[in-house]
Amino acid sequence: IVSGVLTVTVPVLVVNPSLPARSVKELVALGKSRPGGLSYGSGGIGNVGHLASELLCIEAGLKMVHVPYKGEPPAVTDLLSGQHMLMFVTSASVNAHIQARRLRLLATGGEKRAAVYPETPTMSETGYPKVAVTGWLGLLAPAGTPPEIVQKIQREAARGLRSPELAERLATLGAEPVGSTPDEFAAFIKTEAEKWSRVVRAAGLYQSQ
Repeated sequence: IVSGVLTVTVPVLVVNPSLPARSVKELVALGKSRPGGLSYGSGGIGNVGHLASELLCIEAGLKMVHVPYKGEPPAVTDLLSGQHMLMFVTSASVNAHIQARRLRLLATGGEKRAAVYPETPTMSETGYPKVAVTGWLGLLAPAGTPPEIVQKIQREAARGLRSPELAERLATLGAEPVGSTPDEFAAFIKTEAEKWSRVVRAAGLYQSQ
């Protein structure tokens, strides 16, 4: 049983500064001029960064090499050193590097501009509206939990998320409070499952047993 979305996080698309691309348009043009010549990192096979990159490849008609890691930190380390050239990653993992210009920020993945990067365009604004990607945290309860308990959990969670102190803390982590209802959360999960199932199959990542 679902209770509600607590927060959403917006992945950002960053590149190693040595890459001669200062926009998503330039990145796509560069990738098309070098089929299979660009590599992207991720925190692991099937994670949000991996699937977001595959979705970009599908929508833009790109062929890139995936370099998976066991978590975002080692992937970011190798991105900084140029072992691979780009990745979708949580903003909290790379914000310091963006500020220090050790990484170049090209776009954010949400449907609206991220509060922490108000001057940076979304993927939709760069011409790829289907590459709208968010990470999220939600509450779920065991099947059979009484509806009144589920509703109470959601109300209390939503109330806590309205705290200015918590909102400020979440912002430093690149997250935004939501506090959706159980019905909204259920519809969101359904939409997300359908979307990423299509991406997994289109990218050839699914193998039936």
